[in-house]
Amino acid sequence: MTHLTEHQVAVRLVISVNTVRAWRKTGYGPCFRKFGRAVRYSLTEVEAFEQAQTRRFLRLFELEVRRRL
Repeated sequence: MTHLTEHQVAVRLVISVNTVRAWRKTGYGPCFRKFGRAVRYSLTEVEAFEQAQTRRFLRLFELEVRRRL
């Protein structure tokens, strides 16, 4: 299983490391694991989070298209 650092997650999601940390503190974002002081994110969890966000965006987009029709 591949694990990503905070920085790698931030780069992948095009957000700041501070946003990754804020999401973690509020329970938003991909699930994480702690190994001692190190915080790591499973690549599988990050990909699942990306997919969930895509679906949410598509639903909003579909609603907007329907409103215009």
